This record gives sequence, structure tokens and C-alpha cells, in this order.
Amino acid sequence: MGRVIAVGSLNSTKINAVAKAYSMFGITVDVRPVKVQTPTQQPLGLSETTNGAVLRARLALEAVNEAEEAVGIETGLVKVGDLTYLNIPVAAIMSRDGYLTIGIGPGFAIPTSLIRNVELGMELEKAVEMRYGYANAGESMGLVGILTRGLVTRLDANTWSVLMALIPRLPWNRGLYGG
Repeated sequence: MGRVIAVGSLNSTKINAVAKAYSMFGITVDVRPVKVQTPTQQPLGLSETTNGAVLRARLALEAVNEAEEAVGIETGLVKVGDLTYLNIPVAAIMSRDGYLTIGIGPGFAIPTSLIRNVELGMELEKAVEMRYGYANAGESMGLVGILTRGLVTRLDANTWSVLMALIPRLPWNRGLYGG
């Protein structure tokens, strides 16, 4: 059966990323997705994105009583100087005892035309749909998949964020991080 892990989302790329990341480290899990309500549709900045991931993890942990820990994944737009915005996934893993670890996945530059729409208040997924005619990109390959023609997908990026959040939790790293 495996360790019960709650996931603060019904999005298949997030659910599958959690299962894949844990399995890559040889950890058998029983993933339990749960719908959670977050206040921000399109997180802007690393702080807002990280807070969204932590909130998702906390709400998922509260919703799934059997869960030993919960994972929240939030993708946000992070401005890099005056140069560009990067689309960056952040994963937060929270245990019942409050132990929290954070991981960040690969970021990529958002096309300028999409940034203009986001700055005017449009959610990135809606801007992607208008620009590329691809509905619900966030539920499948994501914008990164569109831009790379499927060579890198949203599942890949989300998986890497969870892998990074798992590093302090690995048995051979116990005691290195104070958790």
C-alpha cells in the first residue's frame, strides 16, 4: 500500500508528479488528491508562489486524516530583475508534526505577449488559451510543453519541484536539516 500522501490539488500533473517523485526515491505511496481553495488565481513573485504551495499542503493535510504528510504545488510567475518573468513551480511538503520542506523546479521565460496579459490581470492559463488555442494547458503538458513541443512538460517541472522538496526528508539526509 505505502505511505499515505495528501495532495492539495485535483490537477493530474500535480498528482502524477507527487507519485513519480516519491517512486524515483524508492518510496511507495498512496496518493490522495483533495480539492483545496487558495486565494490567488495567478501567483506573482516567489513569496506568493511559495505561500500558495504551503497553504495547499496544509489544507490537504487537514482534509485527509490518514495522511502522514501532504504536498502542495503552486506555479507562479517570478520577475527576474527587469529582464523577464520565469514560470516556476514550487512544492511544499508538510508532515503532521509541522515539518516543512520546500523545493523549486525548473523555471522558464514567459513570452512577452503573455506577460502583458498577466500584468493586466489575466490568469496565465487563459492567456495561453487565447494565444495558442490550447484550452486547459495546465491540466496537461502546460505552457512549457507547448513551447518545447512536448520535450519538457508540466509533469516534468512539477516532478522536479517535489524531488527537490524531498531531499531533506531522505533517510540518508536525516539530521542534516534539523527536521
